[in-house]
Amino acid sequence: MGEIRNAGFFGMKTKNIIPLIFFGAVLVGLFFTTFVNNLLFHSLAEIFSIVVAFSFLIITWTSQNYIKNQYVLFTGIAYLSVPYETTSTCLSRTMLARNFVEVWLNGWPDW
Repeated sequence: MGEIRNAGFFGMKTKNIIPLIFFGAVLVGLFFTTFVNNLLFHSLAEIFSIVVAFSFLIITWTSQNYIKNQYVLFTGIAYLSVPYETTSTCLSRTMLARNFVEVWLNGWPDW
């Protein structure tokens, strides 16, 4: 008799399916955060952009000896400013949302 192979899902091996399931669960979780709290979704999206910007900066900085195109090096170093701007945007959006709700419920403050 022939061997019974574990072909898995669509012929993929089991160890290749686990990251896909994890990625799919993260995407579904992000989708449902839009219904729960829009501010939470945007904060998570900005945290993701911060991680991507820092990753691009670190990869560019560590491989600067191998990069022949100086424009790529300049762009990677310029990405140092992106996480700071994104962090300030994320924090200010949280504070603005609180202030907006406060003004909406209480009216304009008497300064």
